[in-house]
Amino acid sequence: MASTTPKPVQCFPVINNDPPTDKDRANDAKLFEYIAANVPVMSKQEMMHRERVLTEVTQIFKRWVRETCLAKGVPEEVARAAGGIIRTSGSYRLAIHEPGSDIDAHCIAPMPCTRADFFTSLRKLLQDHPEVTNFNAIETAAVPIMTFDFDGVNIDLGLGCLPVESVSEDFNIDDDAVLKGVDSATEKCLNGPRVTNLIHRLVPNYASFLPVVRLVRVWAKRRGIYGNKMGYLGGVNFNILVAFACQLYPRASPSKLLASFFKVMHSWAWPNPIHLTRPHDAALGLQVWQAAQNPWHVMPIITPAYPAMNSSLAVSAHSLEVMRREFRRGDAICRRVLDGGAEGASWDELVRPSEFFAMYSHYLAIDVMAGGEEEFRGWRGYMESRVRKLLDNFTYMRIPARDLHLYPRAFDRCCSGGVNGELPAHCVCFFVGFNVDRARLAAGRRLDVGHAFQKFEESATGVPWLKEGMCLALTAYSFKTLPAWTADELGGRDAARALRAALRAKDDATRKATLAATTAAALAQRPQLAAAAAPPPLPPTAPLAAGGSGGAAAAEAAVGGEGDLLEQEWEGEAEAADAEYMEGEEEEGEGEYAKLSDAAKAEAKAEARPRKRPATRDFFVLEPVVPQWRRAALEAAGQAKRVRIQLLPPAPAQAASR
Repeated sequence: MASTTPKPVQCFPVINNDPPTDKDRANDAKLFEYIAANVPVMSKQEMMHRERVLTEVTQIFKRWVRETCLAKGVPEEVARAAGGIIRTSGSYRLAIHEPGSDIDAHCIAPMPCTRADFFTSLRKLLQDHPEVTNFNAIETAAVPIMTFDFDGVNIDLGLGCLPVESVSEDFNIDDDAVLKGVDSATEKCLNGPRVTNLIHRLVPNYASFLPVVRLVRVWAKRRGIYGNKMGYLGGVNFNILVAFACQLYPRASPSKLLASFFKVMHSWAWPNPIHLTRPHDAALGLQVWQAAQNPWHVMPIITPAYPAMNSSLAVSAHSLEVMRREFRRGDAICRRVLDGGAEGASWDELVRPSEFFAMYSHYLAIDVMAGGEEEFRGWRGYMESRVRKLLDNFTYMRIPARDLHLYPRAFDRCCSGGVNGELPAHCVCFFVGFNVDRARLAAGRRLDVGHAFQKFEESATGVPWLKEGMCLALTAYSFKTLPAWTADELGGRDAARALRAALRAKDDATRKATLAATTAAALAQRPQLAAAAAPPPLPPTAPLAAGGSGGAAAAEAAVGGEGDLLEQEWEGEAEAADAEYMEGEEEEGEGEYAKLSDAAKAEAKAEARPRKRPATRDFFVLEPVVPQWRRAALEAAGQAKRVRIQLLPPAPAQAASR
């Protein structure tokens, strides 16, 4: 039967269709040399081994289809013809061949087989197989799968149940009609190979696509922005983005295509969506993604197959900002490498490990603990998809923290020292880095990490399947108190300190330049305010003073006192702020205090009394300690308030281990 699916049409026009130049070919040679040495690819023996494993799993699946049909009373001849096929997606289907990568396999079964059969009888067949280890069934996921290792190869196995009597080897899953009458889980299962097949068809130059997508995936993992569950981008997202760059530059050489990828991603105006082809509605009752109906999606990367959906739904404003920074960095490095004039510029700089553990003043370590191995696997997988919600709590609760950054990597460590000083049988920890927003803190907001974590913990542990031993723990660090092992990839603690100093100096220079530009723009837009802020002319008889402060006063007036706040914020980022008091001058506000009534004075004293710190938690609390009466006077004067920071020490067991 002829396909009813319309031919895919490229959505965005070509930007540059020029053929490669001699300089491009020279850059390609250097890039291929670097890829050969630093971007490993599977050996032929390993690829053949994976093909053999997939063939064995396919045979098991087909035997299961036949036995299931017979068990349900289907005639033997019909059961033998029922067939059943397995289609792959992702990196395996696209021949990216990353060593150690898994195989995303999608079983497509005819009508007599159900998902209940899949998770009972087929599950038993696989668990009883001598080559199968590390088996785990995830039945409640949006795409229910069984994941396991078959002779050392990790396989994610899903099921699509079609309302047909047989599924032969030549069955066309790319036809939209296969989705007629299927349930949501089957639709999402079939979406994997359908999307991958279209990506392969829509790439105009596959010879350039392959080396670039391999390097981009390595870059994303090394720079800490790879992981769909944790709010970043996964394999299918990067496959679509590199394919998109190929469409815009269809004749670009690999080195030029890599630079174009970073240029496009750096300059793209999110949340404008990225499409490889124009979405269409096959009128099968399935929802097709539309920008007008999803205004809260911050980084929509739309799948090309029907029904079009956002493949980057988990991306948040925090993770998007981290990725924007990395795209900007990648663009700058590619420019320097391809120009050939920048000293020290190389492809090795592009994939240098992330400086995460030297970038922030404060860090939170979230321990995920469980007693049994099987319980731990499920608990860990669940928390990988939930830990990003902690950052959402910071936003919803208006906690004065900025530059929130969840590092998408699980460390086999226990930072909290366990429960009641006893280490758990299984534990991994995740890290969040952030800086304090001192402008909002000085304005009266309270940075209570413990309250944010408590809300997150209540939500995460409220699942009905929670078992004894599954728990979470939070430990707070400053940069100075981070465990020594966090600096291993940076070259040790001394190298991390030097890197931290360099990053802070660069950040300060950038902020001051931004403030200068903002001030100049404000003055240009409000000349009357600048004139009003200038000092009054001196009387004719008075001598004229040299110099003058009119420009500075105008700048301060133009930004409405914000310059003081920003300067205070820069100064407040010093490392000494982790455990010191930054006390304001006591003589300020004495006049205002003298004017208060006795009752108001008593209230002010009670408000200024130091707050007690919780003694049983490992988080820290930052609070404004300026009394309200004094804070109001300072706000009226446009001055920044000083705060003191309370940092609780780590647990005794943790301090001893450090």
